[in-house]
Amino acid sequence: MLQQDLRALSYFIPKYLQRQETERLVEWHEEDLQRFLFQIYASEDSKPAFVFINALDECDEDEVSQIVHFLRGLTTKAWSAGAQLNVGLSSRHYPHISIPKCPEVVVEHHNEQDILEYIRTEAQQIDTISTLQDKNFPEVVRRLPLGSARGVHAQEVRVREIAQMDGEEAR
Repeated sequence: MLQQDLRALSYFIPKYLQRQETERLVEWHEEDLQRFLFQIYASEDSKPAFVFINALDECDEDEVSQIVHFLRGLTTKAWSAGAQLNVGLSSRHYPHISIPKCPEVVVEHHNEQDILEYIRTEAQQIDTISTLQDKNFPEVVRRLPLGSARGVHAQEVRVREIAQMDGEEAR
């Protein structure tokens, strides 16, 4: 962010140098960074920005709630100031994370062919997976008992488990 926004950099450097004078090892706390983001992205002279936050589901529920609350406040203030701030969050489906009045994109609804190709490529690297290499490959993968975890990783793990069982049966 600081490499792409000179205004942000010119704001950050004096604060860093000031803290460096009083602290042997400069430590930034959540509140410091939140204040910084408000000053950089929620004013009328803010540079347009896209902020992407990945793996929000890896936080505990309280942290998710705090982050979402902070981001809602940041984007609301940015919008009020006429700043162009867009925030994108990514997370798995569980736990379910949603923000009212924000659009949601479910990637699995748009990338089934990518998932199948990924699994096919992985399957070709495993010698004992003849079942999945036949012409019914997509149907076999779709029927895998994945429960609510319908992502690439879950399917890959399941494909590897089946391949391992096939290999053990062949011995």
